[in-house]
Amino acid sequence: MNFDPTINFEAIATVLAAIVALVVYCLHRKDEKKKASIILLSEIRDAEQAIKDLQITNTVSDFTSVLNENHWKGYQYLFATSLDSDEVELVKNFYKSCEVIEKQLSLIKGYLPLTLQHKALISQEKLIELADRTSTVDEFNIEKTRILDRTFWPNQEIFTPYGPQTKLFSYINKVQFVISSSAGTKLKKIANAPWYRIFI
Repeated sequence: MNFDPTINFEAIATVLAAIVALVVYCLHRKDEKKKASIILLSEIRDAEQAIKDLQITNTVSDFTSVLNENHWKGYQYLFATSLDSDEVELVKNFYKSCEVIEKQLSLIKGYLPLTLQHKALISQEKLIELADRTSTVDEFNIEKTRILDRTFWPNQEIFTPYGPQTKLFSYINKVQFVISSSAGTKLKKIANAPWYRIFI
């Protein structure tokens, strides 16, 4: 039986090329997955902290937000084999809850400018009435300060629509957090995986 070294070399080269291609693909996939887990962890931590702040303060301002962007929608396919079905459902429901909370926040914040505008109108009416019934500038200034302090007192409760506010605090008290769960532990493990681990 004749041995053809050319054929054997070509076969070995083909196998090596396939192995190299597989390793490159796995490394790229690992890098993509690691970056995605870091982004998700940062996003989830920020959202959980924002929700905790809302639970403590019960206060909504123009800057209140829990989720600026949902990266889970674009990255969830990367974690199909890393998270079990319950963990995937937990993360998915967390993001859904955040989106509902964000919607209620938008509705509430939409009323804030109207509230301030209404307060400004009331204060102007009060000041006009005050000007008519005060006899001196000093008396007017004293009463003006009292009226404005009562109308625009920084810590006073401002008007928020009952429906969105009720839904908002109903949702934030039911949200299941991710970071402290097994899903969060797995995401942290992926994010901290050493460079030499091909499969994560």
